[in-house]
Amino acid sequence: MTNGFEPKDKNPGDLILSADWNAAMDEIDRLGKTLQDIKQKATSFHGPLTIEEALKVKGNLGIGTETPTAKLEVKGDLKLQLGEAVNEFSSDITLADNSNQAVPTELAVKTYVDNQVQGLQESLTTKKLQVTESLKLGNEVEVVQFSETISPSRDSSLVVVPTEQAIITYIKSTLIELHIIKDIFDLGEGGLLEMLPIPAGSFLMGSPDNESGREVDEGPQHQVNVPAFWMGKFPVTQQQWQDVAGYQQVDTSLNSTPSHFEGDNKLPVEQVSWHDCREFCARLNVKFKSQLQNRKFRLPSEAEWEYACRAATTTRYYYGDDESQLGQYAWYFGNSDSQTHPVGQKIPNNWKLYDMMGNVWEWCEDTWHVNYDDAPIDGSAWTDNNNDNRLLRGGSWSYASRSCRCANRNDSSPDLRSDYFGFRVVCS
Repeated sequence: MTNGFEPKDKNPGDLILSADWNAAMDEIDRLGKTLQDIKQKATSFHGPLTIEEALKVKGNLGIGTETPTAKLEVKGDLKLQLGEAVNEFSSDITLADNSNQAVPTELAVKTYVDNQVQGLQESLTTKKLQVTESLKLGNEVEVVQFSETISPSRDSSLVVVPTEQAIITYIKSTLIELHIIKDIFDLGEGGLLEMLPIPAGSFLMGSPDNESGREVDEGPQHQVNVPAFWMGKFPVTQQQWQDVAGYQQVDTSLNSTPSHFEGDNKLPVEQVSWHDCREFCARLNVKFKSQLQNRKFRLPSEAEWEYACRAATTTRYYYGDDESQLGQYAWYFGNSDSQTHPVGQKIPNNWKLYDMMGNVWEWCEDTWHVNYDDAPIDGSAWTDNNNDNRLLRGGSWSYASRSCRCANRNDSSPDLRSDYFGFRVVCS
Protein backbone atom coordinates (compact mmCIF):
# COMPACT_ATOMS: atom_id res chain seq x y z
CA MET A 1 0.00 0.00 0.00
CA THR A 2 1.16 3.51 -0.79
CA ASN A 3 -0.89 6.13 0.90
CA GLY A 4 -3.49 3.40 1.23
CA PHE A 5 -3.26 2.40 -2.53
CA GLU A 6 -1.58 -0.42 -4.43
CA PRO A 7 0.90 1.00 -7.01
CA LYS A 8 -0.66 -0.80 -9.96
CA ASP A 9 -1.68 0.46 -13.37
CA LYS A 10 -5.08 1.99 -13.59
CA ASN A 11 -7.32 1.69 -16.62
CA PRO A 12 -9.69 4.40 -17.73
CA GLY A 13 -12.89 4.19 -15.69
CA ASP A 14 -11.28 2.36 -12.69
CA LEU A 15 -12.56 3.57 -9.34
CA ILE A 16 -10.15 5.04 -6.81
CA LEU A 17 -11.37 3.97 -3.38
CA SER A 18 -9.95 5.40 -0.20
CA ALA A 19 -11.22 6.12 3.26
CA ASP A 20 -8.68 8.86 3.58
CA TRP A 21 -9.41 12.00 1.56
CA ASN A 22 -5.80 13.24 1.60
CA ALA A 23 -4.48 9.87 0.35
CA ALA A 24 -6.97 9.92 -2.54
CA MET A 25 -5.90 13.42 -3.60
CA ASP A 26 -2.23 12.40 -3.55
CA GLU A 27 -3.00 9.45 -5.88
CA ILE A 28 -4.89 11.70 -8.31
CA ASP A 29 -1.91 14.09 -8.42
CA ARG A 30 0.45 11.18 -9.10
CA LEU A 31 -1.69 9.86 -11.98
CA GLY A 32 -1.98 13.38 -13.43
CA LYS A 33 1.80 13.82 -13.42
CA THR A 34 2.21 10.42 -15.10
CA LEU A 35 -0.18 11.44 -17.95
CA GLN A 36 1.63 14.75 -18.33
CA ASP A 37 4.99 12.97 -18.57
CA ILE A 38 3.61 10.70 -21.33
CA LYS A 39 2.33 13.65 -23.39
CA GLN A 40 5.58 15.57 -22.96
CA LYS A 41 7.64 12.63 -24.14
CA ALA A 42 5.37 12.18 -27.19
CA THR A 43 5.69 15.82 -28.29
CA SER A 44 9.41 16.13 -27.67
CA PHE A 45 10.47 13.21 -29.89
CA HIS A 46 13.49 13.92 -32.16
CA GLY A 47 14.87 11.96 -35.14
CA PRO A 48 13.43 9.02 -37.10
CA LEU A 49 10.83 6.86 -35.45
CA THR A 50 11.52 3.15 -35.77
CA ILE A 51 8.63 0.87 -34.93
CA GLU A 52 9.70 -2.70 -34.45
CA GLU A 53 6.18 -4.05 -33.99
CA ALA A 54 2.71 -2.95 -34.97
CA LEU A 55 1.64 0.33 -33.38
CA LYS A 56 -2.09 0.66 -32.87
CA VAL A 57 -3.33 4.22 -32.84
CA LYS A 58 -6.96 4.79 -31.96
CA GLY A 59 -6.61 8.49 -31.28
CA ASN A 60 -4.13 11.12 -32.54
CA LEU A 61 -0.42 10.45 -32.51
CA GLY A 62 1.65 13.62 -32.17
CA ILE A 63 5.24 13.48 -33.38
CA GLY A 64 7.39 16.62 -33.21
CA THR A 65 10.85 17.22 -34.66
CA GLU A 66 13.22 20.09 -35.14
CA THR A 67 14.18 18.71 -38.59
CA PRO A 68 11.30 19.34 -41.06
CA THR A 69 12.79 16.92 -43.60
CA ALA A 70 13.14 14.02 -41.18
CA LYS A 71 11.61 10.83 -42.48
CA LEU A 72 9.22 8.54 -40.73
CA GLU A 73 10.71 5.08 -41.04
CA VAL A 74 8.31 2.18 -40.64
CA LYS A 75 9.99 -1.23 -40.39
CA GLY A 76 6.89 -3.08 -39.40
CA ASP A 77 3.27 -2.20 -40.13
CA LEU A 78 1.81 1.13 -39.11
CA LYS A 79 -1.78 0.53 -38.02
CA LEU A 80 -4.18 3.37 -38.81
CA GLN A 81 -7.62 2.03 -38.06
CA LEU A 82 -9.69 -1.10 -38.44
CA GLY A 83 -6.54 -3.17 -38.78
CA GLU A 84 -5.46 -1.76 -42.18
CA ALA A 85 -1.68 -1.78 -42.55
CA VAL A 86 0.31 0.93 -44.38
CA ASN A 87 3.20 -0.72 -46.21
CA GLU A 88 4.72 2.39 -47.78
CA PHE A 89 4.29 6.04 -48.64
CA SER A 90 4.33 6.57 -52.45
CA SER A 91 5.77 9.71 -54.00
CA ASP A 92 6.05 8.70 -57.70
CA ILE A 93 3.52 8.69 -60.53
CA THR A 94 2.97 4.94 -60.30
CA LEU A 95 1.28 5.37 -56.93
CA ALA A 96 3.12 2.28 -55.66
CA ASP A 97 1.82 0.03 -58.41
CA ASN A 98 -1.81 0.67 -57.45
CA SER A 99 -1.30 -1.02 -54.08
CA ASN A 100 -4.25 -0.87 -51.73
CA GLN A 101 -1.86 -0.61 -48.78
CA ALA A 102 0.13 2.44 -49.91
CA VAL A 103 -0.63 6.02 -48.96
CA PRO A 104 0.30 8.49 -51.75
CA THR A 105 1.65 11.90 -50.89
CA GLU A 106 -0.15 14.98 -52.18
CA LEU A 107 2.65 15.51 -54.72
CA ALA A 108 2.29 11.93 -55.94
CA VAL A 109 -1.43 12.41 -56.60
CA LYS A 110 -0.91 15.76 -58.37
CA THR A 111 1.92 14.39 -60.50
CA TYR A 112 -0.09 11.33 -61.44
CA VAL A 113 -3.20 13.30 -62.44
CA ASP A 114 -1.21 15.92 -64.38
CA ASN A 115 0.56 13.21 -66.37
CA GLN A 116 -2.70 11.44 -67.14
CA VAL A 117 -4.30 14.70 -68.35
CA GLN A 118 -1.26 15.52 -70.50
CA GLY A 119 -1.37 12.06 -72.05
CA LEU A 120 -5.06 12.46 -72.82
CA GLN A 121 -4.45 15.84 -74.47
CA GLU A 122 -1.67 14.39 -76.61
CA SER A 123 -3.85 11.49 -77.69
CA LEU A 124 -6.60 13.88 -78.76
CA THR A 125 -4.31 16.18 -80.74
CA THR A 126 -1.42 14.12 -82.10
CA LYS A 127 -2.44 10.49 -81.96
CA LYS A 128 -4.91 8.46 -83.93
CA LEU A 129 -7.89 6.86 -82.30
CA GLN A 130 -7.47 3.13 -82.75
CA VAL A 131 -10.43 0.83 -82.28
CA THR A 132 -9.21 -2.71 -81.70
CA GLU A 133 -12.61 -4.29 -81.24
CA SER A 134 -15.58 -1.99 -81.71
CA LEU A 135 -16.90 1.30 -80.43
CA LYS A 136 -20.57 1.28 -79.49
CA LEU A 137 -22.66 4.34 -80.22
CA GLY A 138 -26.38 4.82 -79.61
CA ASN A 139 -28.90 2.14 -80.54
CA GLU A 140 -26.17 -0.49 -80.22
CA VAL A 141 -24.43 0.75 -83.41
CA GLU A 142 -20.84 -0.46 -83.43
CA VAL A 143 -18.08 1.55 -85.13
CA VAL A 144 -15.56 -0.86 -86.61
CA GLN A 145 -13.04 1.62 -87.99
CA PHE A 146 -12.12 5.31 -88.24
CA SER A 147 -10.80 5.93 -91.75
CA GLU A 148 -8.67 8.68 -93.31
CA THR A 149 -9.92 7.68 -96.76
CA ILE A 150 -13.31 7.02 -98.30
CA SER A 151 -13.05 3.85 -100.34
CA PRO A 152 -15.77 2.56 -102.69
CA SER A 153 -14.23 -0.91 -102.45
CA ARG A 154 -14.70 -1.24 -98.68
CA ASP A 155 -17.33 -3.69 -97.38
CA SER A 156 -20.46 -1.54 -97.03
CA SER A 157 -21.78 -3.67 -94.17
CA LEU A 158 -19.06 -2.30 -91.89
CA VAL A 159 -19.74 0.92 -89.98
CA VAL A 160 -16.72 3.03 -90.98
CA VAL A 161 -16.55 6.66 -89.80
CA PRO A 162 -14.47 8.92 -92.09
CA THR A 163 -12.39 11.70 -90.58
CA GLU A 164 -12.96 15.33 -91.54
CA GLN A 165 -9.88 15.27 -93.79
CA ALA A 166 -11.18 12.14 -95.52
CA ILE A 167 -14.42 13.91 -96.37
CA ILE A 168 -12.62 17.01 -97.70
CA THR A 169 -10.29 14.89 -99.82
CA TYR A 170 -13.17 12.83 -101.21
CA ILE A 171 -15.27 15.86 -102.17
CA LYS A 172 -12.31 17.58 -103.81
CA SER A 173 -11.27 14.48 -105.76
CA THR A 174 -14.87 13.98 -106.93
CA LEU A 175 -15.12 17.56 -108.18
CA ILE A 176 -11.75 17.20 -109.89
CA GLU A 177 -12.82 13.98 -111.61
CA LEU A 178 -15.95 15.73 -112.86
CA HIS A 179 -13.72 18.58 -114.14
CA ILE A 180 -15.62 21.13 -112.07
CA ILE A 181 -12.66 22.65 -110.25
CA LYS A 182 -8.99 23.16 -111.06
CA ASP A 183 -6.19 21.36 -109.28
CA ILE A 184 -3.42 23.49 -107.77
CA PHE A 185 0.04 22.25 -106.81
CA ASP A 186 2.09 24.39 -104.40
CA LEU A 187 5.64 24.19 -105.69
CA GLY A 188 7.11 26.38 -102.95
CA GLU A 189 8.47 29.94 -102.86
CA GLY A 190 5.08 31.21 -104.02
CA GLY A 191 5.09 29.12 -107.21
CA LEU A 192 1.64 27.61 -107.86
CA LEU A 193 1.07 25.18 -110.71
CA GLU A 194 -2.58 25.48 -111.82
CA MET A 195 -4.00 22.55 -113.77
CA LEU A 196 -7.30 22.90 -115.64
CA PRO A 197 -9.60 20.01 -116.58
CA ILE A 198 -9.79 19.27 -120.30
CA PRO A 199 -12.99 17.31 -121.06
CA ALA A 200 -12.98 14.20 -123.20
CA GLY A 201 -14.10 14.74 -126.78
CA SER A 202 -13.54 14.27 -130.48
CA PHE A 203 -12.06 16.75 -132.97
CA LEU A 204 -10.73 17.06 -136.51
CA MET A 205 -6.93 17.26 -136.22
CA GLY A 206 -4.85 19.09 -138.82
CA SER A 207 -5.77 21.85 -141.27
CA PRO A 208 -7.96 21.82 -144.36
CA ASP A 209 -6.29 22.13 -147.76
CA ASN A 210 -7.57 25.67 -148.26
CA GLU A 211 -6.37 27.15 -144.93
CA SER A 212 -4.19 30.24 -145.40
CA GLY A 213 -0.58 29.54 -144.41
CA ARG A 214 -1.11 25.79 -144.38
CA GLU A 215 1.90 23.46 -144.70
CA VAL A 216 1.90 19.95 -146.11
CA ASP A 217 2.81 18.28 -142.79
CA GLU A 218 -0.56 19.41 -141.32
CA GLY A 219 -2.58 16.78 -143.18
CA PRO A 220 -4.41 14.76 -143.90
CA GLN A 221 -7.10 15.90 -141.48
CA HIS A 222 -8.37 13.02 -139.35
CA GLN A 223 -10.83 12.48 -136.52
CA VAL A 224 -9.25 11.91 -133.08
CA ASN A 225 -10.97 10.84 -129.87
CA VAL A 226 -9.23 12.36 -126.84
CA PRO A 227 -9.79 11.09 -123.27
CA ALA A 228 -10.11 13.64 -120.46
CA PHE A 229 -6.88 15.00 -118.98
CA TRP A 230 -5.46 17.99 -117.14
CA MET A 231 -3.33 20.75 -118.67
CA GLY A 232 -1.32 23.60 -117.18
CA LYS A 233 -3.19 26.90 -117.30
CA PHE A 234 0.04 28.63 -118.39
CA PRO A 235 3.37 27.61 -119.87
CA VAL A 236 5.82 26.70 -117.09
CA THR A 237 7.31 29.89 -115.65
CA GLN A 238 10.84 30.64 -114.52
CA GLN A 239 9.72 30.67 -110.87
CA GLN A 240 8.08 27.25 -111.23
CA TRP A 241 11.15 25.87 -112.97
CA GLN A 242 13.44 27.15 -110.24
CA ASP A 243 11.26 25.58 -107.54
CA VAL A 244 11.19 22.15 -109.19
CA ALA A 245 14.90 22.28 -110.05
CA GLY A 246 15.46 22.20 -106.29
CA TYR A 247 13.54 18.93 -105.90
CA GLN A 248 15.17 15.51 -105.67
CA GLN A 249 16.89 14.49 -108.92
CA VAL A 250 15.33 11.51 -110.74
CA ASP A 251 17.46 10.96 -113.85
CA THR A 252 19.34 14.11 -114.83
CA SER A 253 20.41 17.38 -113.24
CA LEU A 254 18.61 20.66 -114.01
CA ASN A 255 19.94 24.19 -114.31
CA SER A 256 17.75 26.25 -111.99
CA THR A 257 18.15 29.44 -114.07
CA PRO A 258 18.47 28.41 -117.74
CA SER A 259 16.50 31.24 -119.38
CA HIS A 260 17.98 33.88 -121.67
CA PHE A 261 15.31 36.45 -120.84
CA GLU A 262 15.50 37.21 -117.14
CA GLY A 263 13.39 39.43 -114.91
CA ASP A 264 9.77 38.80 -113.97
CA ASN A 265 9.26 35.39 -112.34
CA LYS A 266 6.17 34.94 -114.52
CA LEU A 267 8.20 34.94 -117.70
CA PRO A 268 7.99 31.53 -119.40
CA VAL A 269 11.06 29.38 -118.86
CA GLU A 270 13.07 28.86 -122.07
CA GLN A 271 16.34 27.32 -123.15
CA VAL A 272 15.14 23.97 -121.82
CA SER A 273 15.54 20.79 -123.85
CA TRP A 274 12.95 18.06 -124.33
CA HIS A 275 14.98 15.90 -121.91
CA ASP A 276 14.99 18.73 -119.32
CA CYS A 277 11.20 18.95 -119.50
CA ARG A 278 10.85 15.22 -118.98
CA GLU A 279 13.03 15.44 -115.85
CA PHE A 280 10.84 18.31 -114.63
CA CYS A 281 7.76 16.07 -114.91
CA ALA A 282 9.50 13.16 -113.21
CA ARG A 283 10.40 15.32 -110.21
CA LEU A 284 6.81 16.55 -109.93
CA ASN A 285 5.58 12.95 -109.89
CA VAL A 286 7.84 12.10 -106.95
CA LYS A 287 7.05 15.29 -105.03
CA PHE A 288 3.26 15.16 -105.45
CA LYS A 289 2.62 11.42 -105.56
CA SER A 290 -0.11 11.64 -102.92
CA GLN A 291 -1.93 14.63 -104.38
CA LEU A 292 -1.83 13.20 -107.90
CA GLN A 293 -3.81 10.14 -106.80
CA ASN A 294 -2.37 7.76 -109.43
CA ARG A 295 -2.14 10.44 -112.13
CA LYS A 296 1.21 11.30 -113.72
CA PHE A 297 2.71 14.58 -114.92
CA ARG A 298 4.06 14.39 -118.48
CA LEU A 299 4.40 16.30 -121.73
CA PRO A 300 1.23 16.43 -123.83
CA SER A 301 0.80 14.34 -126.93
CA GLU A 302 0.58 16.38 -130.12
CA ALA A 303 -3.11 15.43 -130.43
CA GLU A 304 -3.85 16.53 -126.85
CA TRP A 305 -2.06 19.81 -127.43
CA GLU A 306 -4.02 20.70 -130.60
CA TYR A 307 -7.31 19.52 -129.07
CA ALA A 308 -6.76 21.76 -126.01
CA CYS A 309 -5.59 24.68 -128.14
CA ARG A 310 -8.65 24.62 -130.37
CA ALA A 311 -11.01 24.32 -127.37
CA ALA A 312 -13.92 23.15 -129.56
CA THR A 313 -13.19 25.61 -132.40
CA THR A 314 -12.30 24.74 -136.01
CA THR A 315 -10.76 28.03 -137.20
CA ARG A 316 -7.13 28.99 -138.00
CA TYR A 317 -6.69 30.53 -134.55
CA TYR A 318 -8.67 29.57 -131.49
CA TYR A 319 -10.59 32.86 -131.67
CA GLY A 320 -11.33 32.84 -135.43
CA ASP A 321 -9.67 33.45 -138.81
CA ASP A 322 -8.89 37.17 -138.68
CA GLU A 323 -5.12 37.50 -138.46
CA SER A 324 -5.35 41.21 -137.66
CA GLN A 325 -6.72 40.36 -134.19
CA LEU A 326 -3.84 38.02 -133.28
CA GLY A 327 -2.08 40.65 -131.16
CA GLN A 328 -4.90 40.47 -128.60
CA TYR A 329 -4.29 36.74 -128.12
CA ALA A 330 -0.59 36.07 -128.68
CA TRP A 331 2.97 37.37 -128.44
CA TYR A 332 4.56 36.83 -131.86
CA PHE A 333 7.12 38.49 -134.12
CA GLY A 334 4.78 41.36 -134.96
CA ASN A 335 4.29 42.61 -131.35
CA SER A 336 6.81 40.92 -129.03
CA ASP A 337 9.68 43.43 -129.31
CA SER A 338 11.94 40.37 -129.78
CA GLN A 339 11.49 38.95 -126.28
CA THR A 340 9.23 36.81 -124.15
CA HIS A 341 6.53 38.31 -121.92
CA PRO A 342 4.95 37.29 -118.59
CA VAL A 343 2.34 34.58 -119.06
CA GLY A 344 -1.37 35.34 -118.79
CA GLN A 345 -1.40 38.82 -120.33
CA LYS A 346 -3.29 37.91 -123.49
CA ILE A 347 -6.87 36.66 -123.97
CA PRO A 348 -7.17 32.91 -123.21
CA ASN A 349 -9.04 30.36 -125.32
CA ASN A 350 -12.51 29.00 -124.52
CA TRP A 351 -11.10 26.59 -121.93
CA LYS A 352 -9.19 29.37 -120.10
CA LEU A 353 -5.77 28.24 -121.29
CA TYR A 354 -3.35 31.15 -121.75
CA ASP A 355 -0.52 31.59 -124.25
CA MET A 356 -1.37 28.53 -126.31
CA MET A 357 -0.36 30.69 -129.27
CA GLY A 358 2.94 32.60 -129.29
CA ASN A 359 5.40 33.53 -126.52
CA VAL A 360 7.33 30.19 -126.58
CA TRP A 361 7.10 26.99 -128.62
CA GLU A 362 5.90 24.13 -126.42
CA TRP A 363 7.50 20.67 -126.42
CA CYS A 364 5.24 17.64 -127.00
CA GLU A 365 5.91 13.96 -126.37
CA ASP A 366 5.71 12.75 -130.00
CA THR A 367 8.54 12.07 -132.39
CA TRP A 368 8.46 13.87 -135.74
CA HIS A 369 6.39 12.45 -138.62
CA VAL A 370 6.23 14.22 -141.97
CA ASN A 371 2.41 13.92 -142.13
CA TYR A 372 -0.55 12.23 -140.43
CA ASP A 373 -0.70 9.08 -142.52
CA ASP A 374 -1.46 6.19 -140.12
CA ALA A 375 -1.48 8.53 -137.12
CA PRO A 376 -3.20 7.22 -133.95
CA ILE A 377 -6.79 8.33 -133.43
CA ASP A 378 -7.01 7.80 -129.65
CA GLY A 379 -5.12 10.95 -128.59
CA SER A 380 -1.95 9.08 -127.60
CA ALA A 381 1.60 10.19 -128.41
CA TRP A 382 2.97 8.93 -131.75
CA THR A 383 6.50 7.60 -131.22
CA ASP A 384 6.75 4.46 -133.42
CA ASN A 385 9.49 5.57 -135.82
CA ASN A 386 13.25 5.99 -135.81
CA ASN A 387 13.22 9.80 -135.90
CA ASP A 388 14.62 11.23 -132.69
CA ASN A 389 13.32 14.77 -133.29
CA ARG A 390 10.43 15.82 -131.07
CA LEU A 391 7.33 17.94 -131.78
CA LEU A 392 6.87 21.59 -130.82
CA ARG A 393 3.60 23.49 -131.04
CA GLY A 394 2.14 27.01 -130.75
CA GLY A 395 4.61 29.43 -132.34
CA SER A 396 6.71 31.93 -130.38
CA TRP A 397 7.79 35.53 -129.91
CA SER A 398 10.29 35.18 -132.77
CA TYR A 399 8.02 33.56 -135.39
CA ALA A 400 5.49 34.96 -137.85
CA SER A 401 1.73 34.97 -137.33
CA ARG A 402 1.07 31.86 -139.43
CA SER A 403 3.12 29.80 -136.92
CA CYS A 404 0.55 30.62 -134.24
CA ARG A 405 -2.20 28.74 -136.07
CA CYS A 406 -3.74 25.82 -134.12
CA ALA A 407 -2.56 23.24 -136.70
CA ASN A 408 1.00 24.51 -137.24
CA ARG A 409 3.83 22.05 -136.42
CA ASN A 410 7.55 22.33 -135.68
CA ASP A 411 10.27 19.88 -134.61
CA SER A 412 13.75 19.90 -133.13
CA SER A 413 16.42 17.68 -131.61
CA PRO A 414 15.43 16.71 -128.05
CA ASP A 415 18.83 17.98 -126.87
CA LEU A 416 18.46 21.50 -128.28
CA ARG A 417 17.94 24.45 -125.94
CA SER A 418 16.63 27.68 -127.45
CA ASP A 419 15.32 30.99 -126.09
CA TYR A 420 12.05 30.36 -127.92
CA PHE A 421 11.55 26.76 -126.67
CA GLY A 422 9.41 26.26 -123.55
CA PHE A 423 6.65 23.85 -122.47
CA ARG A 424 3.56 23.22 -120.37
CA VAL A 425 2.65 20.05 -118.52
CA VAL A 426 -0.38 17.78 -118.55
CA CYS A 427 -1.42 14.97 -116.20
CA SER A 428 -3.77 12.04 -116.44
